Amino acid sequence: YLAWRGDLTFAKSPFNIVDNIMLAYLSYVDFSGIVSYGSHKITLRDACRQYYKTFTEEEARKSTSFIAEAPLVMKAMAESARFGNLGLSHYIRLIDEKNIEQFSAIHCAIDHNTTYISFCGTDDTMIGWKEDFVMSYDVIRSQEDAADYLNSTATQFNHRYYIGGHSKGGNLALYSAQKADEKVMKKIIRVYNNDGPQLSAFTLDEQGYAKIKDRIVTVVPEISVFGMLFDKGIEKTVIKSSQSLIMQHDPVSWQIKGTDFERAEKLSEESRMVKKGIEEFLATIAPRERQIFVSQVFDAFDAAGLENTTDLAEKGLPIVIGLLKELFSVNRQAKETFGALVSIFSKLISDKAQRFFKRKISEAENLVGKAVKKVKGIKAKREA
Repeated sequence: YLAWRGDLTFAKSPFNIVDNIMLAYLSYVDFSGIVSYGSHKITLRDACRQYYKTFTEEEARKSTSFIAEAPLVMKAMAESARFGNLGLSHYIRLIDEKNIEQFSAIHCAIDHNTTYISFCGTDDTMIGWKEDFVMSYDVIRSQEDAADYLNSTATQFNHRYYIGGHSKGGNLALYSAQKADEKVMKKIIRVYNNDGPQLSAFTLDEQGYAKIKDRIVTVVPEISVFGMLFDKGIEKTVIKSSQSLIMQHDPVSWQIKGTDFERAEKLSEESRMVKKGIEEFLATIAPRERQIFVSQVFDAFDAAGLENTTDLAEKGLPIVIGLLKELFSVNRQAKETFGALVSIFSKLISDKAQRFFKRKISEAENLVGKAVKKVKGIKAKREA
């Protein structure tokens, strides 16, 4: 996209749905000490220069995190005419282990009248991942802070706002928009949820949501896992990805066609099965049981010194399995909860496997039938 359209400023080509994911992904970059929380703006070009005085591209490429390419994408954006002059401001980044919070957001001024407020999704910290699980049974601190952030920063300018994020960031965009003060809500142009969880029964503000519902754009890849959380069957923009399975969550893999994503016809069978599994799990496991299970599992991770996904990758799956076995040996509740979860998804996988083999058998029978018919035709011609 940057190679094809990076030379076109927003004055020449208006903001579009692809620009949305570019700015949503930008918030994964750590701008601490570079972009202030106040209204003072720094261009993306200058912010990028400062970032690379401290970090190197090699460091970014060594990361095992799925958001590792964010600094590399930022560099390419900063070098383009389209994004280089974006005005960055109101940057905030909070990592609070005690209160289970990983929150980050930034303003990206597109022009003198329009700003994209980007909420960061889950980073590679265990705190961030734990917060995602907490979302299944309670309002999380990041959601509350997102609402406060929007209401406090969007009143300072006479701007109109796009609000968006990727993964958890998309959920924060939804939550904050429905909680926006009336004067802020009037300024919202669109709310972009890019493969993020929808709003759970714990977090939905029906009156507020009804006011912004027609301005929500939900983007999901063909195989979506996170975007199926708390799904209410709302209309979605389904797009194609160059990755497979859960890695389709990575926005760098999303396929572009001009000023739009390359659209897919519908969600995959895998996505529909994940949705079914999630719904069964939420119906089977009470909120209190989810809370206890999540707390115990992440306490075990903490005891093993796992602070981020890189630690998880380096120390390996055997340690995690060992931790879970130890946890389940001393805690029947955790074992039963985990067993119920495995049972639900095992059943789904089994059903899928059965359908897969039935389909393959049917395809094989059709091929054999066609081959037999062809052989009979050749034989008849020879006899004639």
